[in-house]
Amino acid sequence: MQIDSYLPCDSYSGHSESPAEDFRIFQNSENSQHYFTMLSKSGKVVFRSEGYPTTAARDNGVASVQKNRELRERYSVVEDEGKFYLILKAGNHQEIARSCPYNSMDELNGLYPFMVAGSVAAISFDDTPAVAAIAEADSDREVDNYLPCEAYAGHTDSPAEGIRTFQNGDGEYYFSVLNTNGDVMFRSEGYPTKGARDNGVASVVKNRDIKERYAEIEEDGVHYVILKAGNHQEIARSCPSKDKAGLMGLFPILGGLGLAAAAAIPAMAIPAVEAPVVEVPKVVPPVVPPSAMAEPEIEAAAGGLPKWLLPLLGVLFLVGVLLGLMRSCKKEPVTAEVPQVADTMKATMDTVKVAETTVPPAAGIQMDGFAPVVLYFENDQPNKNTQAVTTTSTYTQTFEKYMRLKSKFSAEQDTPDAKTAIEGFFENDVKKGHEDLKDITAKIAEALKEGNKVNVTVKGFASPLAKNDYNINLTKRRISSIQNYLESYEGGMLKKYMDKISITQQANGEDSSASGLSDDEKNTKLSIYDLGPSKERRVEIVDVRFVKE
Repeated sequence: MQIDSYLPCDSYSGHSESPAEDFRIFQNSENSQHYFTMLSKSGKVVFRSEGYPTTAARDNGVASVQKNRELRERYSVVEDEGKFYLILKAGNHQEIARSCPYNSMDELNGLYPFMVAGSVAAISFDDTPAVAAIAEADSDREVDNYLPCEAYAGHTDSPAEGIRTFQNGDGEYYFSVLNTNGDVMFRSEGYPTKGARDNGVASVVKNRDIKERYAEIEEDGVHYVILKAGNHQEIARSCPSKDKAGLMGLFPILGGLGLAAAAAIPAMAIPAVEAPVVEVPKVVPPVVPPSAMAEPEIEAAAGGLPKWLLPLLGVLFLVGVLLGLMRSCKKEPVTAEVPQVADTMKATMDTVKVAETTVPPAAGIQMDGFAPVVLYFENDQPNKNTQAVTTTSTYTQTFEKYMRLKSKFSAEQDTPDAKTAIEGFFENDVKKGHEDLKDITAKIAEALKEGNKVNVTVKGFASPLAKNDYNINLTKRRISSIQNYLESYEGGMLKKYMDKISITQQANGEDSSASGLSDDEKNTKLSIYDLGPSKERRVEIVDVRFVKE
């Protein structure tokens, strides 16, 4: 077979010679190559072949498609120059046929529903009108049998963040989408099977971050917000409201304020970065009831104290507390201890002021145009199987090693969508983090040369695979690799400035990872190679500030 010698899609139409049902064969007059096409039930081109030098070779290609087209694992989706293709592979992973191009994954999935992530739909190319009508009506779900909103509240089974599932007394399966306050924002209709319901959940998770999937409708004077799949079919509906403006206020995503997951509604705003907690003793004065200061008719205290004396005593007490606090402010500030590091790292780490407790970042002007930087790591790296809190590796070294594992992570995925998602994670998120680190380090270098001090605040995270104390040390090693990156930047040009860089760190363990992720060390497909835990293994640079000396 000639590689990448596909013809335009219209070249595969209109042929009559048929070696097998649903197949047509022909020879191209311009290059004398032999081709075949596989058609849908209505006669549309499903798959195209590349060019074969002989009819025998082409017939072998037809036989290979017939052999493999019933096997779900033989399918995958590729993107080429903004177009999406469904491809079919043989058992040796060689591509043997390719669909016509589609403009989006939604368009492709609409024609091939068995390719949707988590779908249990049978592999089928029957697009005759009767079948198409059944698919559009979604026979897996009863239409318009939403329950009252209160029926969706109070359930605990949660297959995904912000999702609750349950079965009602009639035996049908439902789900709801909650906001951050636990209120029901979306309801599902009833599904006859748990598997069908779980497909509905997967569709909501896939579409709830896409603004175009939302719409407002009115029925009998009542307003709803609905969420649709890529084929424009409704998959969830809000509770009813007679006040359209009030309903729309709960869904700012419809007002052009930017994308946010439905699970984050109604706030729809990016939460501010949490200020780290100062781990120093606090003096908390007792609360004086408001009535003690406001009500003129206070009863006399036991022992016969005049009722006017109680407010005065309260004021005097508060004054005493304030004076005590003012005196404490004159004391030397509490300095967090920095654990002693290995001799090989001491020369480097002694020059970086690392605050091991979660201390708020020092005052200063935030870097112009700063946006948080997210850096991702391989599982249990750097320096696996150790309780050390530092490393000699730089982030670039860990990044390059991690990128070399992309094909391994892709091979561990069970569906084409999962493969696409994990490959996109490496190409977009992991690479972007490394590029963003380069960009902000260049700005830090410029600020240092101009005589500024630099305050950097970072947070470290880990997947739930190991125990909490181990993961805390692991995240510290990850933060250490970023410190090493700064020291080695551009051949060590920042070494002479390292005493002017202050890094405030917060190392989190397994208790800070997202819920619902696997911590089964025997099931590495889910606990290591899945996209969920991959996104947990990260360090976030959440603030960079410059202080003029």
